[in-house]
Amino acid sequence: TEFKHSPEFINYIVLQMTDYIQLIFKAKNDCCIICSPKRRTQVNNVAENIAKQCAENTGITFYQDAINAGNRDRYNPNFTLNMEINESTIILIDDILTTGQTIDKCVSLFENKNIIVLIGLRNKY
Repeated sequence: TEFKHSPEFINYIVLQMTDYIQLIFKAKNDCCIICSPKRRTQVNNVAENIAKQCAENTGITFYQDAINAGNRDRYNPNFTLNMEINESTIILIDDILTTGQTIDKCVSLFENKNIIVLIGLRNKY
């Protein structure tokens, strides 16, 4: 938790993700950035902070709270879309990977979209 919330970690991840996004996405008009839904940390959410900063650095639209979490379960999350996303490519940012269920459930919400998943940190389990 301390590492995840350290300014050094967030700055490092933002710089790495920004460089990658700028390298891969030359055209910014048909892609957007979203983050995994807030489940445990509603204020100062790490994934949201990283996604916002990446959007600011790249000029790509960020949709805050695009996905809603109906529960806090890591193994059977209940997610719903809060808005229509028209862009064909979605950059999904998460700060940590634990079971992979968060990413799977997020991706399943977007039919006929190109989804690029960027994760800042992988747990050891």
